[in-house]
Amino acid sequence: MKINQKFLIKGMSCAACVNNITKAVSRVKGVKEVNVNLLTNSMVVTHEDVESDIIKAVKDIGYEAYLPSNKLEINKDSDTKNKLIRLIISFILLIPLFYLSMGFMSNWPIGFFRDNLVILSYTLMVISLTIMIINYHFFTNGVKALLHKSFNMDTLVMLGSGVAFIYSLVLTIKLTIAFINKEDITHLEMIMMNISFETAGMVVTFISIGRLLESYSKGKTTNALKSLINLKPKIAHLIKDDKEIDVDIDELNINDIVKVYPGESIPSDGIIVEGISSIDESMLTGESLPIDKKTNDEVKIATINNDGTLLIKVNKIGDESTLNKMIKMVENAANTKTKISSIADKVAGVFVPIVILISLITFTCWMIFGKEFLSSHSDIHSNLLSYSIERA
Repeated sequence: MKINQKFLIKGMSCAACVNNITKAVSRVKGVKEVNVNLLTNSMVVTHEDVESDIIKAVKDIGYEAYLPSNKLEINKDSDTKNKLIRLIISFILLIPLFYLSMGFMSNWPIGFFRDNLVILSYTLMVISLTIMIINYHFFTNGVKALLHKSFNMDTLVMLGSGVAFIYSLVLTIKLTIAFINKEDITHLEMIMMNISFETAGMVVTFISIGRLLESYSKGKTTNALKSLINLKPKIAHLIKDDKEIDVDIDELNINDIVKVYPGESIPSDGIIVEGISSIDESMLTGESLPIDKKTNDEVKIATINNDGTLLIKVNKIGDESTLNKMIKMVENAANTKTKISSIADKVAGVFVPIVILISLITFTCWMIFGKEFLSSHSDIHSNLLSYSIERA
């Protein structure tokens, strides 16, 4: 028997994550179709009752999959506010980091640091490290992906920023040793030219801009669904054995009789069996004027009873109700992928490993052909310095 089931996903951050999860779940025996959506952090799977295997497959590659507590549950809005705060702080720190680093190479006025290169290098290191700590999630997610033998955009960010920081740290130590040994100032400046702490800070900061926009987009999507879900009333006045009982609307059954007082939301689709009133259906239909309703007229869940008290016979519950169908349509629209987005997901699946492979090949060739690891730009800077002296 085929089951069409929705899962919520934690830990996704890019299209490569979507591709990784899709591949992992598709390999599970009994899975017929997988549709992973980054905007809603959800996954819809058609399978033959292999729910536990699907959850395990997602967990094995470093993410978390779980069933929603109810069919209308969606992932909480992304922490857009926290991401904005981290981005602002990162940019504030990036300004002196960039100025001091570029100022040294471009002869901008940097005052005290001009003649104290060791202090300058350690200052750049502290600022850069602070930015990286603020954006620690890139590194935790990147490490997690590597440990589970999968790659995503966080892997690239972690490698790009981390390698730049470690390379610069090694050069900073080399600069310190050269300073202690009282080596020539020209040699110290050559080492300083290669230090790239600003790169480590800039990578995570600028990628954070994209993540903030992505988080905002996710928030807009989930908030639209939440707005519909929040229209659904929580309590119904059930008439049972000539008594009025307040029950959760999920406990209503077909043919139950509910009472709706003026100003209350109608708890379920149904037929009026007693009473006359005007109903505000604007939240469902957009109709601005209330509509008069009488006995035997049909009413919809979440519409507002304006005037009289009504007795309503329930005729639709659960997924069959008008509001639930609307929510399902909006969610399906969000989960539906266009051809171009499907192509983008496939490209993302190979983009990250290809970039890493190219980087490794470049590094290997650089070392094979005899270039120095810790002073790769020294020859260039030396030539530029010699050219400047000659021109002078």
